[in-house]
Amino acid sequence: MLGTRGWNWRVPTGSAARPKGIAPSSWVDVFVAQVRNLPPVIIALYRQGCEFARNAWQRVQARRQLQLASKRLCLCESISLGDKRFLAIVRVDGQHFLVGGAPSNVCMLTQLAGDRKFAELLQKSSPGERLQA
Repeated sequence: MLGTRGWNWRVPTGSAARPKGIAPSSWVDVFVAQVRNLPPVIIALYRQGCEFARNAWQRVQARRQLQLASKRLCLCESISLGDKRFLAIVRVDGQHFLVGGAPSNVCMLTQLAGDRKFAELLQKSSPGERLQA
């Protein structure tokens, strides 16, 4: 808000945000008029800062997309079975595998197809039998 000594950079909040004696519909107009009276240098610096921030964010997003696209191996999900044993779904080059692990070994249990659910594979197998996709 512009006072007798120049621009007041503190931004009031709540009921103090509206200047006293100005109706709620017109105080926004007063604020817009004050912003229009800012020196063009300040407005140009603000625009440049916004554009710099936008470009920086786009560079960060592009770098992240490149990193995600270049990864060939991804741990999609894992679950602990206790006693240092686990089951995990691993994606390698777009294919999903069910992997089981114990303290002394790790083995691929089955390749998961996109159209078949894990529950279907479990129902078709018997205890102790290897799962076939």
